[in-house]
Amino acid sequence: MPNWVPQWLCLSLFGLGVFLNIRPVAEIIKTFIEVAGGEAFATVLSGLVGFAGVILATLAGFRNLTKSQLETAQRERDAREHQADLKRQADLDARNHEVSVLVSALEAELSALTNRVEQGKNVFQQQADYFQHILEKDEGSEEPAILHAPKYSTPIFTANIDKLGLLGPSVAGDVVEVFAPTAISDINQEGPIPRNIAAQFARSLVTQHRKWLLEILQVRKRLLSLQGPTEDPGSLDEFRRNQNGQSSSPATAP
Repeated sequence: MPNWVPQWLCLSLFGLGVFLNIRPVAEIIKTFIEVAGGEAFATVLSGLVGFAGVILATLAGFRNLTKSQLETAQRERDAREHQADLKRQADLDARNHEVSVLVSALEAELSALTNRVEQGKNVFQQQADYFQHILEKDEGSEEPAILHAPKYSTPIFTANIDKLGLLGPSVAGDVVEVFAPTAISDINQEGPIPRNIAAQFARSLVTQHRKWLLEILQVRKRLLSLQGPTEDPGSLDEFRRNQNGQSSSPATAP
């Protein structure tokens, strides 16, 4: 029940009692005037004035009490809303900090990965050139050869897979895609393959590494756009359409 209901209920009952007693009071005043003259009337009148003062004081008290309770309720609502705002802001600050830390860590790992991918591209280029040189010197295209692939370690990405959702679905999806080719580390063979196939394989991996380096740069730009004033350069799908006229993902191995 609202706080003002009991107060106004009491006030209504009080007013009803006063109304029901107006006629008896009038009869008493008339009797006093007839019996005791002006002195009695003055006494009754002074009593009525005092009674009216009590009524007015009571009304003022009810009004002040109601106003006070309304102000108290408003202050409590304001305090609750302020606390809720503080909690929302604290939650937002905590989330923004977590996103900032995650972005910085992933960007740093992609920066290091860029150097390793560049080195890997050079390794595959050297192997392709070597196998091609051997093939040009003789016809031993069926001679066995072993293709060596660099190792790509991504501990930060692996440890934070469950937090990628903080980046938003688009950026998170691109991060997963750009780290996926690190599985190329698994192509080291258990046995040799013909030289001509090894040469073709090495050349295709050189091309794929060039594309991969461009995509790493694109995703790094997207991550940095989450922290600063720079605009999001667009998703990997958009980047690939601009580069190749179609959507495709870099294969790590046949």
